Amino acid sequence: MKNKQFTMPDASIILLSVALIAYLATLFITPGMFNAQKDSHNVELSQYQTVAVSEQTPLFAEGGEIGLANVLFEGLVSGDKYGATIGVMAFILITGGAFGIIMKTGAINNGIMALINKTQRIEWLFLPLLFVLFSLGGAVFGMGEEAIAFCIVLLPIMKQLGYETKEITG
Repeated sequence: MKNKQFTMPDASIILLSVALIAYLATLFITPGMFNAQKDSHNVELSQYQTVAVSEQTPLFAEGGEIGLANVLFEGLVSGDKYGATIGVMAFILITGGAFGIIMKTGAINNGIMALINKTQRIEWLFLPLLFVLFSLGGAVFGMGEEAIAFCIVLLPIMKQLGYETKEITG
């Protein structure tokens, strides 16, 4: 018998498992609430009160309620138009697609190789310079999710400089 190595499941499988466990927990754990005071930061266990449940947690919810089957959709669009995560998801998909098209042309790889060839003796300066640039970007104009798109460009640069993949991605 061969010794199989454990492989990590896909992220969507993990998220679906967590949602399923949370759904099953609602069937066994009685719902309730804490009678917390407005200015108090401490909640005592004796303040917990159970709430009467009219029905079980639905598998398919109607009328804006959240059920197990629509948990993915609700996770993307809950909140208002400025706070919903669907905007971030669309931004990541669009920038990822644009960078994918640019990467197919080979322009980025040629630019990376030219940059590395011109700075052969000062490779050690890349990481501190990148730290400063990304810190300035975050402090000056609030660069947050935009940094995700730069990872696509920076990964090949760091790999060409000799860093291991585990060192690059943290």
